[in-house]
Amino acid sequence: GRIMNLQSGTLNLARPLIKAFLPSAEILDAVQELSERVKTLREVLGNPDISSYRPVVNPERMVIKEAMRAETYLALFGYPIDAVVCNRVLPKGDYQDTFMQELYQNQTKLLQQIHNTFAPLPIWEAPYYSHEILGISQLGKLGDVIFGAQDPTQIFYRGQIQEITRQGDVYVLRLPLPHVEMDKVLMTKKGDEMIVEIGNFKRDITLPSVLANQEATVARFVNNALEIHFTAVDADSDVA
Repeated sequence: GRIMNLQSGTLNLARPLIKAFLPSAEILDAVQELSERVKTLREVLGNPDISSYRPVVNPERMVIKEAMRAETYLALFGYPIDAVVCNRVLPKGDYQDTFMQELYQNQTKLLQQIHNTFAPLPIWEAPYYSHEILGISQLGKLGDVIFGAQDPTQIFYRGQIQEITRQGDVYVLRLPLPHVEMDKVLMTKKGDEMIVEIGNFKRDITLPSVLANQEATVARFVNNALEIHFTAVDADSDVA
C-alpha cells in the first residue's frame, strides 16, 4: 500500500513535468496533418501534368551560375522544368556607340552559353526595356512578346534534363545525352562543378553540396543518358 501511495504521489509530482515535455494529442494531430499536407503539396509540385518551373536568367555570368544551381536543385528534388526565360536581352542592331557594341557582343556570347547550358529546354527571350515593367497590362504585353501566339500555360518540355538518385552509398547523376558515344565525352570535376564536354559543346553543372565533396568514379551511357557515379573520398587514400 505504501509503495502504491508513493508511486501515486511521485506521479502527481511528475505530471506537470510530463505535460511540459510531452506534446498533447491535439499537437500531435496537427503535426500529422501538416505532414500529410506537405506530402500532398510535394506531389502536386512534382507532377509535370500540373506544375512546371521556368528559371529566369539574365545574360550575366553570375546570374547564369545561379540559374544552373537552381536547375540542379530542382532536378535533385524531382521538380519538372519545361523552359527557361532569358530576361533583358538587347535587340539586334548595328550599334555605333563603343560601349553598346562591347555590351552587345558580350551578351551575344552569354546568350549562346545559355542556349548550350540549358539545352534541350526551349529558351524564351524577353527584350531589354528602358522602363520597368509594372502592372497587369504591361506584364500581359511582355507575355505576348515572349510567347507570341503560343499558350504560355502549356507544357513546352517533358522529361528531366538531369536527375540525381542514390543507390546505397553511391550517388548517380544522370544526364540525357542521346546519340553520343562515350569516347566523345570529356568530364572534369572542380569542387562543386562538373564540366561535361562533347566536341564544341560544354556544359557546366553546379553540383549540390552532397556531391561537392565526393569523387566521380564511374561514367557510362545507359539508355541514351550519361550516368556519373559519385562515392565518398577515402580518407586513408589521401594519407598514402
